[in-house]
Amino acid sequence: MKRLFLFVCAGAIIIAASSAGAAAPTGDTKEAKMQMKKFVPVTIALPARLKKLVTAEEKAVLNELIAAARYMNPILLRQIWARNVDLYERLQKAKGKDRALLDYFTLNFGPFDQLDENKPFIDGVGPRPKGANFYPEAMSKEAFERWVKKHPKDRDAFESEYSIIRYGTDGKSLESIPFTEAYKAFLEPAAAHLDRASDLATNAKLKKYLKSRAQAFRTNYYVPSQTDWLGLDHEGIDVVIGPIETYEDELFGYKASYQSYVLYVDPEESARLAKITSAENLKAMQQQLPVPEKYRGKEKKLKSQLVIAHLLYATGDGNSGIKTMAFNLPNQEFLRKTAGSKNVMMKNVMTAKFDKILTPIAKRVLNAADAKDIDPDAFFSHTVMHEVSHGLGPGEIVVHGRKTDVRRQLKEVYSFIEECKADTLGAYLRSYLAKIGIYPENFERVLWPTYLASIFRSVRFGVHGAHGKANIIQFNYLFDKGAIIYDAKTKTFGIDRDRITDAARDLAGELLAIEATGDYKAAKAFVERYEEIRPEMKVVLEKLEGIPVDLIQKFAYSWKLNAE
Repeated sequence: MKRLFLFVCAGAIIIAASSAGAAAPTGDTKEAKMQMKKFVPVTIALPARLKKLVTAEEKAVLNELIAAARYMNPILLRQIWARNVDLYERLQKAKGKDRALLDYFTLNFGPFDQLDENKPFIDGVGPRPKGANFYPEAMSKEAFERWVKKHPKDRDAFESEYSIIRYGTDGKSLESIPFTEAYKAFLEPAAAHLDRASDLATNAKLKKYLKSRAQAFRTNYYVPSQTDWLGLDHEGIDVVIGPIETYEDELFGYKASYQSYVLYVDPEESARLAKITSAENLKAMQQQLPVPEKYRGKEKKLKSQLVIAHLLYATGDGNSGIKTMAFNLPNQEFLRKTAGSKNVMMKNVMTAKFDKILTPIAKRVLNAADAKDIDPDAFFSHTVMHEVSHGLGPGEIVVHGRKTDVRRQLKEVYSFIEECKADTLGAYLRSYLAKIGIYPENFERVLWPTYLASIFRSVRFGVHGAHGKANIIQFNYLFDKGAIIYDAKTKTFGIDRDRITDAARDLAGELLAIEATGDYKAAKAFVERYEEIRPEMKVVLEKLEGIPVDLIQKFAYSWKLNAE
């Protein structure tokens, strides 16, 4: 008989189910310790100048938001793998002997190594299911597609971001279960905390958003709260919480994982960079897209906000494995078209990654001339323009007379194509913005070396993840074009300044054309052509031993949490 246990690990609620008498999990603890050393602990905190601005009312609101955020952890735990909960509890029991496996399990939210193509690092665990725990583990892609073809009325519910698929009681039929039902035990208390946060807040827009988000946790309908989030003021508290990204669903890329980011907006930095996402500049950038006009996504409402914030707390998919520095939301194309999008840059996380990771990488992988030109502002702008570029180009499209969107058409390869597009297009457009005076005159000198160093930073995330594979694709394409050059004697790479801008333009153009036509076969072939790590890159990657791959975030909020 199973019993429920509530554990608090690094301040995060994780609920596990105990199986009496279960054996302690085993695995290569030495390897787990080595993998943990690839992550450097960093304290994530507000700058002193912003900490002084946090009012007593905001602290009370933040207490409730952080309490709500903690419930995203047990949901993600259940979304990753069907047997995660039981395995976590067994690791907890065995932690007195050696906690290496528990620590690495906690970082990955499961027994699959995100740095090593999601290979299991605990004995007896099979390959990670492509569909995580969103679908029956044994269900094939073909079985899903046969069902929706035979039952067209089920398509919307089955392809919904906010449902899981399970076999019916007969073991043959399929059914869709809304997240509100599947995760009710966690969504109800999270919603209650959001309601209390709303009651405590005096900012009218924040109050409205928190109430509508709490309601979404109870109804599975997120459109009103997504629109309310876009309407928040660019000051004080910001929070993203709920089912957001679809990277964990590698079967179709449909299902969203739960996460949270509790943030505090930096009004000075946000105002300084707002001109990049002005309506005038967004329209100009849209016209600069290197594809025929019919492929530029003209139907989109070019309304995008750029918000610079500092992370206070993250949970679920927001604190799993490789840590996010920025995001662009909403993901739904119909909302982008009607309400626009928001780009949120987490400045304190970016600064930590530049200092702890990118700078030492550049010194080892770039030739001396390019290494001296890496620049923190260029790294920051790389992330800014990556997120802005997510909102540019085709979104809603028509394929064979049917209205659809790029994500649905490109299925499991969408994330690789889209992340590659955002990186490359962002770099190309930064070159354009430098020419029209948005960035300083000498910006291209530091832009491309920083971009190349950033590729090596991201490739180390592993070829399995969307960002890692997207950067391998970029590197191989640009290398084949002669825009990236290799020095076999020094085992370093550099930029061909005469070729890089045109090569980036060509790559962005190919990716935009694939998205605009919704050509799944072309997308899959493109990924397969460029997804392998080449020998030259392997040689250089070996030089990065000892440099951290990413961060372990230690949150330094200084007010007491409400008791759970």
